[in-house]
Amino acid sequence: MTDPLKRIGIVGRLRTVRGHLHAVERLIAEDRVLDAALQLRAVRGAVTRVMLEACRAQVERCRAEGVPPEAVEELVSLARLVTAPAKCARGARWRSMSIALHGERHN
Repeated sequence: MTDPLKRIGIVGRLRTVRGHLHAVERLIAEDRVLDAALQLRAVRGAVTRVMLEACRAQVERCRAEGVPPEAVEELVSLARLVTAPAKCARGARWRSMSIALHGERHN
């Protein structure tokens, strides 16, 4: 990444992530789990923005260096993977939460 302004932007976003994570630690220590979950959502969004910015900067660098577009395809695929919603079996997630709440399995 040759552009220092892009580097500064990415570092700033990483500091934001660090701040969110510190807030999560504090909230969990204070037993404010739901608030911590909201902060974790912010962490996920901030990490996604860092990944997109880093990928965008790398693609621009590849273009400037004359790298063929097909060589950048893996980077673009990685960016798509990172920004896609988490794939989780919703039913399994809710069942595990129900077990945690009620201490029994519901089929």
